[in-house]
Amino acid sequence: MLEVTPMAAEVINELTSQSEGTDDGVGLRFALAAEQNSQTALELSLSEAVDGDEVVAAPAGAKVIMEPAAAQYLEDKVLDVRQDADGNPAFAIARQEGPEGHSPNGQVG
Repeated sequence: MLEVTPMAAEVINELTSQSEGTDDGVGLRFALAAEQNSQTALELSLSEAVDGDEVVAAPAGAKVIMEPAAAQYLEDKVLDVRQDADGNPAFAIARQEGPEGHSPNGQVG
């Protein structure tokens, strides 16, 4: 299952609280976009869950919503926040590390 870091949860909460007319059902929603150059592309939006979506309750009450294909892609990932070149927060997705500091594919993380 997607792991959400406390920093990412904080940014999600900031985004959802700034959206007009939001309620407790709104979260950061991931959907798979058309693949570009054989790379998986994710679309992000603020919305409520629809039938079939998977919802992850993150730290501090943040909500991450994933459509089924995105949930499958993100099941072994970690959602974090890094600063972009301008110092603004940007979401980053990395593979979860397995036990003893090894990633699930056997490489040291």
